[in-house]
Amino acid sequence: MKKFAKLFLAAALTLTMAACGSTDSFKAGAYTGEAEGFHGPVTVELTLDENKTITAVNVTSTETEGIGETAIDVLSEKVVAGNTLAVDAVAQFLLKLS
Repeated sequence: MKKFAKLFLAAALTLTMAACGSTDSFKAGAYTGEAEGFHGPVTVELTLDENKTITAVNVTSTETEGIGETAIDVLSEKVVAGNTLAVDAVAQFLLKLS
């Protein structure tokens, strides 16, 4: 689970850094990234406006339903709610669930 969280964050970070116009704003748009999960590739799409993350959506994955898929959903919600990639506490929580 920890590996999965790192992969999700790596994909999201790559997308966010590519979308940044400066340290104070984002370049608005939709950005897609892919990382290798436990059971194959995981594709995530971030939608940004100039100031925040609007959505973080799992486009495709073959992760275990109820474990990996749950992690994607929870991490996506945390990325959007906090407008941040600092969601590693979620990974620890999910690790305890599995």
